[in-house]
Amino acid sequence: MLTIPALLAAVLPLLDPNGGGSGLEVEAPRLDETSLRSAVEGAEWWANLRWRYEHRDDSSRAETDEDMALKAALGIRSQTWNGMRGLLEFESVSDLGTRDEDLVVRGAEVNRVQLEVDAADGHLLVLGRQRVRRGNGRWICERPWRMNEQSYDAITYAANEGGVDWFVGALDNINAGLFEDKDINALLFDAEGEVAPGINLMGYVYDLEYPDGPLVGTDVDPFESSTTTGLALTGKTSGGQRYLRWRAEAAQQTASHDNDSGLDELYTYGQLFAHQGPWHAGLAYEVFGGDGTNAVQFTLGRRHGLNGFTNRTARIPGDGLEEKLLDVGYDAGDWNLSLRYRVFDAQNVDLHYGDEFNVAFALDLDDDSMLGIRYATYMADEGPGKLGDDVERFWLWLATGF
Repeated sequence: MLTIPALLAAVLPLLDPNGGGSGLEVEAPRLDETSLRSAVEGAEWWANLRWRYEHRDDSSRAETDEDMALKAALGIRSQTWNGMRGLLEFESVSDLGTRDEDLVVRGAEVNRVQLEVDAADGHLLVLGRQRVRRGNGRWICERPWRMNEQSYDAITYAANEGGVDWFVGALDNINAGLFEDKDINALLFDAEGEVAPGINLMGYVYDLEYPDGPLVGTDVDPFESSTTTGLALTGKTSGGQRYLRWRAEAAQQTASHDNDSGLDELYTYGQLFAHQGPWHAGLAYEVFGGDGTNAVQFTLGRRHGLNGFTNRTARIPGDGLEEKLLDVGYDAGDWNLSLRYRVFDAQNVDLHYGDEFNVAFALDLDDDSMLGIRYATYMADEGPGKLGDDVERFWLWLATGF
């Protein structure tokens, strides 16, 4: 497996103005201190605050749980100097009164520290701790909902050639939720381009190796090495205020490296949404294949939103998952409202896991501040297929930045 140290050993000599001992006679560029000083003095900086209250009522617990927390992020990004930019961001989550430690993470860390290199027109090399989100976030993303963002120690390269967006990346460490680091050796590749007017095709291969093997009780439980290969077709019709958008995706996930589970299952996803002015309504159908013991997992990917907000399907059961979604919403510009209803069934056997209803409201208070409210309830099936007991969750948050 190609690791970050190995990639650094290969890449850094190319960035060395003296050729890195390669025998090439390359004159070192003269350091323009004024330009470097201007890049630092002209740096942009930001500060973000997010306060969140959460209430959980789980029928399997003796009492309800509550949590209040405050997230603060402070970052700075230099201007471009000789085709390079630096970025540094700190993140802190503070507990403001918690009855259940499961609802909040606490701590402070360097969330991002990266060097961006403009390798060529439309080509960007990024080295260091960074955000990585691919496609719709199903397989790889930052997962920020639990206040503590997930970033990666990585080398990534993005380019646009011939109208195709290419991406390749190598991950060496997961700066995961709960302020924990998780070892990983991963190679990511995808390419996306327009195949017809308004229609894009994306192909991807994401190979994830967890060298420490399965870990129980972590935010990405369990660690299972796998390779996911897939295609996604997305489209949108023209028509101004009235249009359709859709997505069709299929992927095969197989066990790889030291994973001897025998996992070899299919993932499929389809959605169709209609938009009329501020209104939208749509249906989605998602299937995670399972064989009774193993099922398709998304250990680095998006959970909330795509899988509901009660955490009942954060880990796909061994019998797999079929999820049907009805989504209706209204977006007035400075505020929006959405209603979602989900039906969860097993893919491998005839079992009904339960249903979930979500309602979300967001209001822009000004250009930099937002108020949000979200309610979710999971109604467990009374039979053997339920994913835990009934649970209700309520969130209220206020975010601002400058």
